Amino acid sequence: MTLSVHYFGPGIHDAGVINIRSNETVFIDGGAVVHGVVTSQDSRNIKIIAEAFWMPVKLRGEKLPMISLRRVANGYISGIILRDPHLYTVAPTNCDSIAMDNIKLIGLWRYNTDGIHPTNSKNITIRNLLCPCL
Repeated sequence: MTLSVHYFGPGIHDAGVINIRSNETVFIDGGAVVHGVVTSQDSRNIKIIAEAFWMPVKLRGEKLPMISLRRVANGYISGIILRDPHLYTVAPTNCDSIAMDNIKLIGLWRYNTDGIHPTNSKNITIRNLLCPCL
């Protein structure tokens, strides 16, 4: 089994759309601000771990969830601060066994910027969610 890590160190990153596959991890180190979105489809054993900010991608006319999971099994999201989404912040669809811990949602001021929006999913765990916008 090969494990791949998408690493973002301190600084500002224009990441665009990051597609993660089975057994891959996105790690955002402290001091980083990342502009982008994460997508994963038909995958297993993925992780998104952060100690910093994740901001929406700077794509004109394209509005995507900040984290979009479709048919993902065994996912883990932790420590991320999601700010000013264009659409949903975290959208697991048809997923199984997704754990989210210590997530902060900031600036859900746009129309249709739902926080965490599981659809047709099972075994979704959300712990330590901070959403000061509510």
